Amino acid sequence: MNTLFVLLGLLTLAAVSFYWLTSSQLALNLLGKLALGHVSNPPMMRQISRYFPLDHVLKQQWSAILKEYQQVQNHHQLPSFSQVYQSQRFLTENDRLPWQALPLKSFGYDVVQNQAMCPLTTSLIKQDPRIKSAMFSVIAPGKHIPSHQGVYKGIYKYHLGLKTPDDCAITIAGQPYQWRAGKSLIFDGTYSHEVTNNSKEWRVILLLELFREELGWLNRLVYWLMSLHPDVRRSAGAGAALGPGQRSTMG
Repeated sequence: MNTLFVLLGLLTLAAVSFYWLTSSQLALNLLGKLALGHVSNPPMMRQISRYFPLDHVLKQQWSAILKEYQQVQNHHQLPSFSQVYQSQRFLTENDRLPWQALPLKSFGYDVVQNQAMCPLTTSLIKQDPRIKSAMFSVIAPGKHIPSHQGVYKGIYKYHLGLKTPDDCAITIAGQPYQWRAGKSLIFDGTYSHEVTNNSKEWRVILLLELFREELGWLNRLVYWLMSLHPDVRRSAGAGAALGPGQRSTMG
């Protein structure tokens, strides 16, 4: 058994090195499957506050978090999701409708310009070191994000509803979920998921990525090595909102 874990670790290290050198999707897929492909869990978590106690505080503060976001949105142009995460362009440009992002933290790197404009939200997310990425995710009326799935089981995705119109939902492993203001969701992004906003309003959520400490040293090693990649560092810089007077397209 020990030999198996050593071999698994060496193969994972090789995949990480390949990914770091090439930044290819093939290498990322290989890395995710080698490192944590054996991990099994349901698509969505039921006991959210038990696993993530900060959930209770975030839900209490949801309206203040939304207000803080709106103050930034009213005076700044938000980058598109594909500007921040270029490898995800295929998800954002399928219908040419906007998907915008206001990152506060990306792969452990602080987006200091945006954090300065969102002091309350920043102070909250800094209370749990498992939060490695945090952003406001904003999609336009009519936006469709096609079905996709990640390969890395080392994180959970957390959604807190902020501005949640009717007829706007995410489907995870075939199960639809309707966002609601002040309500939360945790799911495993390696299951297929798809977003459809059939409403005439913008949808805004706070999206966090929670590091899964329970997966041990191998997950810590993989995440650390991946965080060193230049593209990961670039995403933190690309996520800064543009200057005052350049208003977001969100109405």
